[in-house]
Amino acid sequence: MKHVMNRSFGFALALAASVALSACDNTATPQGVVGAAAKALAKNDVKKFPKFLTGTAKEKFGDLQGMIDLQNMLKPFTAHQVGETKLLATTNDDQGRPTLRTYTVQIVGKQGASADLTQVLVADVACSTDYRVEYDSNTCAPASVGYGPVYGGSYVSGPGYYYYPGVGGGFYGPCGVPLAHTVEATYCLISDVE
Repeated sequence: MKHVMNRSFGFALALAASVALSACDNTATPQGVVGAAAKALAKNDVKKFPKFLTGTAKEKFGDLQGMIDLQNMLKPFTAHQVGETKLLATTNDDQGRPTLRTYTVQIVGKQGASADLTQVLVADVACSTDYRVEYDSNTCAPASVGYGPVYGGSYVSGPGYYYYPGVGGGFYGPCGVPLAHTVEATYCLISDVE
C-alpha cells in the first residue's frame, strides 16, 4: 500500500503544480473548490480531501481507496487545468434570491505527446448561498414599560433588537424596516466526478 501511495503522491503533486488555481482553500466558487480538492489530493490528505465532497463524489472518492482511484483516472494525462465551467441550474428562495446553483467544471489535460487539451474529468459542483437581513433600527419605536412597539417587545437588547416575551423565556428578534439582504456566505462542494 505504501508503494502505491508514494507513486500516487508523485503524480498528484504534479497535478497540483499543473493546475493553476489559488493556493488557499477557496470553497466560494466552483473552480475554487475543485482547486482546493486537487491540492488536498496532491498531498494525499485523507482527512481534508473528503471535506470538499458531498453525495456521490464522497461515496466514490471520500476515502483512501477512492482517492487512489481518482488519481489513477488522472494518471494518463499531463498539464491538468480547469476548463469550462457551466451553470446548470439555479434554485431561488421565496424572495427570488439564488440559494443553490449547480455547475459542471471540466478538468482538461494533455495525453501523450499531443499538444491538444482534452477533457479528463467533469466535476458536478453544488454551491449554496446564505443571506442575512439588515434592519434600519431608526424605524423602531422606543420601547415602553411592559409592552414594546413590535409584537409585545418589552425592552431593547441592542441596536434594532427587541425582546419578545413568550413561552420558554421569549426570544430576541430584530425590529425596523429591512434595509437589504446581504450575502453571508457561498459554499461549494463537489457532488460527483465523472
